[in-house]
Amino acid sequence: MRQDRFLTGILIGIGLIILLAVGLFFMRRGQENYVAEDTPAGVVQNYALAVTRKDYERAYRYLAQGEGKPDLAAFEQTFLNQRSETDAVSLQIGETSLTTDRALVNVTVLRSGGPFESIYRTVESATLKQENGQWRLLQMPY
Repeated sequence: MRQDRFLTGILIGIGLIILLAVGLFFMRRGQENYVAEDTPAGVVQNYALAVTRKDYERAYRYLAQGEGKPDLAAFEQTFLNQRSETDAVSLQIGETSLTTDRALVNVTVLRSGGPFESIYRTVESATLKQENGQWRLLQMPY
């Protein structure tokens, strides 16, 4: 009987910790804001934020013109098909390397498969080019 109360107390404590973590997650989630788009890092951040907020039209505007650019409907459908994958990803934007009209922005991609799995971290690069004085994405980490 005494062990049952002890186990119940532990389970209630774990439940409260989980509820607190979920609550903090959702409170923090709405705090991101768009930044100035005059730097490559700003474009990368705004693109990722637009995708997270499901503002696909805004995210689409950050893509460079070219042969491989999908139309808006195909672009949006890509994210709708992979919604669970994009929800489990966070980004940390790092250093930017600039040339005359190109830029590489280091992006640390953090992936989590679930609440009890470890976080998988990779460092990749987003590639941008200038079009009409504005930075546009050529390639973004998957």
